[in-house]
Amino acid sequence: MDLQDAVELASTAIGRPVRVAPTSSGGDHRSWWVERTHVLRCASNAEGSDRLHREVQLRQFLRDRTAVLAPRSAGSGTWRGLAWTLDERLAGEPVDEAAPGPAGAVDSDLVGVMAALRGAAEEEGIVRGLPSLALPDLPTLVGNAERACRALGLDSAASWLVGPGARASTEGPRIDRQVLVHGDLKGEHLLVAGGRLSGVLDWADAGRGPASLDVEGLAVSLGGPRAMTVASAAGTPDAEIDRGLLLARCRTSLRLSALVRGEPSGPEPLLRRQWTLAWMAT
Repeated sequence: MDLQDAVELASTAIGRPVRVAPTSSGGDHRSWWVERTHVLRCASNAEGSDRLHREVQLRQFLRDRTAVLAPRSAGSGTWRGLAWTLDERLAGEPVDEAAPGPAGAVDSDLVGVMAALRGAAEEEGIVRGLPSLALPDLPTLVGNAERACRALGLDSAASWLVGPGARASTEGPRIDRQVLVHGDLKGEHLLVAGGRLSGVLDWADAGRGPASLDVEGLAVSLGGPRAMTVASAAGTPDAEIDRGLLLARCRTSLRLSALVRGEPSGPEPLLRRQWTLAWMAT
């Protein structure tokens, strides 16, 4: 979709001529700012269309049945065979950039989000129809992360990864229950306005899987201690919390190592901040 197509589609959806500007390109969609009030997202292939249709349905379910503040679609459909959605733009800044608000307010809101995701797992067909998400092979992940930390000169982190803490997480009890998982619950997708959580963005990666995957996102955005407190208050089993922290520590180490080797893995300030947060003492 080019700019002219985006202008035509957005103007038709809103019912009047509007100004449109591109935001950025994604893996399976194009995004456009529509004035200051909406975001137009368009799939670029059949798989992306399926994901976008599922996302719109899931967000509506969350808004109707839970306290999760997901974006509302002001219009959606198919354009030249591919899915699109015109979403209302939510106010706020990313949680890891927002000014501090009332003590514990954002964390309390996040507890509500995590609890709602646990409770929604079996309620509706839209949730049961989401793809299944799985943990990576943990021993392999830990081994790769340990070597990455050694290469980075982070010997204390490497020692933790071969110590009893990491071993307990990889060998701990298996949790078979699948919950609704956002799949990318990181800072840029958690908006804060007025000291409270104002929205949870980008549900394209949502699925059914272990809560550890969302604990990981919170750990790299809030820090390990806060992530553990939020997840525990939402009823997440301790084994899942520990695995979420392990995922965060391993994957931030691997991304940082890739950056040092010259591989594209993200902006350096962001990767270093996420590594620091994930490795905060718990």
